[in-house]
Amino acid sequence: MIRFSIIVLFILSSAFFFISGSEKGQLTPYPFKQPVAFPKMPVSADNPVTEEGALLGRYLFYDTILSKDKTISCASCHKQEFAFSDSPQQFSKGIDDQLQKRNTPPLFNLAWYNFFSGTEEQKQLKNRFFFRCVIIQK
Repeated sequence: MIRFSIIVLFILSSAFFFISGSEKGQLTPYPFKQPVAFPKMPVSADNPVTEEGALLGRYLFYDTILSKDKTISCASCHKQEFAFSDSPQQFSKGIDDQLQKRNTPPLFNLAWYNFFSGTEEQKQLKNRFFFRCVIIQK
């Protein structure tokens, strides 16, 4: 099942890369607006944010294809109206409405986070997505 998800991600990202609107297949840098009273947005040199990547991320965030039984998406728990959390619930509900050990943490200003709860591997945002996919697929 994990292999299927990786294949789907590869196909989707390849499709976005080739239909990016550029004849050379170049990706479009994402135009961040600099928030007042915030430091400059940290951007990884080996993984820059692009418009195509942001679009793919938004699509996958609301798609149920990555869940074990294809019934929930990231947005099922990270609700926009609650700062991308599942407030006011004490414990989040997963697949088959199983209660989890904690509630869903909010998602905002993640580019400035230095640490994400969990193991060393999960501390980087780019690794966080793949860790969640593995957990959801099991």
